[in-house]
Amino acid sequence: AAGGEEKSANSWFHVAIMEGRNREVRRLWESQDIQVNRLKRVRYGGVFLPKSLRKGQFKELNQKELDVLFRDVKYEPVAQTLTVKSVKKGRR
Repeated sequence: AAGGEEKSANSWFHVAIMEGRNREVRRLWESQDIQVNRLKRVRYGGVFLPKSLRKGQFKELNQKELDVLFRDVKYEPVAQTLTVKSVKKGRR
């Protein structure tokens, strides 16, 4: 490499798929005889995952993020109502 820089043997690619199947990205690259060493999810639907989120960790979504996911799957929440019946105490 020029200027004494070391060149990495690995390359990074950004791939976006609209609907994922099991190991689809890995199979895509391996069909071209390219070995995949690491896959990293950077977003789920329209919600970008924080870079600080590590394997096995989770993040609670705020309302804006939930709205994005609901919109993506065309989900319209149904208003829930709670009905309370009065109970008459009878004789024992």
